[in-house]
Amino acid sequence: MIKAKRKDKEKIIQILTKAFEQNPRVNDLVKQDSKKLHRIDRLMRYAYNVCSVFGKVLVSDDGKACALILYPDRKQLSLKGAYWKVELLLGTVGFRSALKVLAREAFVSKHHERHSYYIWFIGVDSEYVNMGIGTDFMDELIADADRRKRPIYLETHLPQNLAWFEKFGFEVFREIKLDSPLYFLRRKSFHYFLK
Repeated sequence: MIKAKRKDKEKIIQILTKAFEQNPRVNDLVKQDSKKLHRIDRLMRYAYNVCSVFGKVLVSDDGKACALILYPDRKQLSLKGAYWKVELLLGTVGFRSALKVLAREAFVSKHHERHSYYIWFIGVDSEYVNMGIGTDFMDELIADADRRKRPIYLETHLPQNLAWFEKFGFEVFREIKLDSPLYFLRRKSFHYFLK
């Protein structure tokens, strides 16, 4: 696993856009019309930009998996961040949906430890799904979070994803009902258990 370089950005956006094309959480935010994929692409660009400044963007050594990692304790107000939010608001999902994105972002962050390793988006190239690439990549993300002594947080709307995350030691610590259930998961850092 390596930190993404600028040249990787378009491939990462493409992987995540395709991976989240049918995701209920994402589809609740973007208008369902002929420009749906374009809107998902813009949403992923927003998350990519935020993570590139306040976290990191990681890609598997073979370039087939990627993750947008946010460090909530590093996120702060900035002109760049404000610009990205305005761009999201005006050019991506529309005013109403952009407000939903920002409200969800704030709501979700309230349920994480400030000093955490937040996996905002993770995806595998659609041509390589169910080949173990995601499992190997998640193992590397967990090792990275453990080295940094940070618990991992993430969410999913998909109940079928729960068993996969649980095999890595994640636990559901909260479930809320929106249009569909939203499961909040966490995995404590290995170092947390040594205390």
